[in-house]
Amino acid sequence: MSKYRHNHYVPIWYQQRFMLPGQHRYFRLDLKPDTLTSGSVKYTRRDVHCWSPERVFAQDDLYTTRWAGITNVEIEQFFFGKLDNDAPAALQFFTNFNWGITATPYYIPQLMRNAAHSAASPRRSRPARFISSWSAIGSQS
Repeated sequence: MSKYRHNHYVPIWYQQRFMLPGQHRYFRLDLKPDTLTSGSVKYTRRDVHCWSPERVFAQDDLYTTRWAGITNVEIEQFFFGKLDNDAPAALQFFTNFNWGITATPYYIPQLMRNAAHSAASPRRSRPARFISSWSAIGSQS
């Protein structure tokens, strides 16, 4: 599977901000564990898992599009890829915000990431109504 087909709706870098120093895994509770049959034995999988950020808050083909039998991962590759590269610095900037510093280089990437997730993620239902205002924000710099 392409590296762009396993998509995180909560980026790994953001998940790591909530981990304690030295912590590398989360505990995950499966509220409906699968029931499997192996031969004549029926069993239920464990409901508590200890997983790394690479495995949680993710779904295969979340941003993959298919049209006429062609699979396309360019949304993740070019759009979210750039945002995932720029967003950690933007978030760090706003975490330590100081009114004496201009926010323009970080404001637009963070705004784009928020708008993109609200528009593209199936986990969210709000439409991105403020996309048309990006050009106005960018021209104020």
